[in-house]
Amino acid sequence: MDGGSVSTGTVEYLKNKLKAKKENTKMCMASVWIKKGTREENLLEEVAVIKLKGEKLILSTLLGEEKLVEAKIEKIDFMNSKVLLTKR
Repeated sequence: MDGGSVSTGTVEYLKNKLKAKKENTKMCMASVWIKKGTREENLLEEVAVIKLKGEKLILSTLLGEEKLVEAKIEKIDFMNSKVLLTKR
């Protein structure tokens, strides 16, 4: 979240590299969802790291996108690469 810009060519290169790597190896990235009442809302795709910061979670993708959320982890489903959060 440094505010720097990345060229479209670089982003496409990284996406293609990531796709090829996913096809050839077992990468463990997840989609992160948050429970809102009876429904679930997608927060972020291709999350590579989740860090705890006090009562908040920092979700980070391989391309450096970060999202800070005030939530707790309700469920991690490794088979479907899905993390379900609930609001604190």
